[in-house]
Amino acid sequence: MKDEIASAVLFLSYLIKSSREISPDQLDNLRNKLTALLLSKFKNHWYEDQPSRGQGYRCVNVDAHGKSDSLLAQAISESGLELVQLPQEMALWIDPGEVSCRFGSDTNKSFTIGKFNSKTERFEISDIASFVGKLDFILRASPCPDVVQRKVASRSRRR
Repeated sequence: MKDEIASAVLFLSYLIKSSREISPDQLDNLRNKLTALLLSKFKNHWYEDQPSRGQGYRCVNVDAHGKSDSLLAQAISESGLELVQLPQEMALWIDPGEVSCRFGSDTNKSFTIGKFNSKTERFEISDIASFVGKLDFILRASPCPDVVQRKVASRSRRR
């Protein structure tokens, strides 16, 4: 559960950092708050032998109007952040063995953020640079708010 939550927190914090300037301390604080809240929420709702059981409960959503999941909103608020813009109609599933996401309401356009093998406890994406590179590609190809698309595009030009 900790690896899946860690990859989801990395993904969400990257989205948030892409939408606005954020200090390293604020980012660490956000990651810590979000990790603690997700661990607490999922504590009795994690079924290694039935990963799809409780999937709706473990889904972090942002609706079509940009309203964040209450847990995500709480972590953002407790971190002292304001005006965070996330992709609209985002669903992030944090399940045993896999973390996946969908932008928009098209149910056929979800993508995997990370896969985990409980026997080897290895994350499929071997390093952060590879993860961020794949995430930049996903964000450029997905219906995200303009602010996120501009941030990713300008970051790619600087490389």
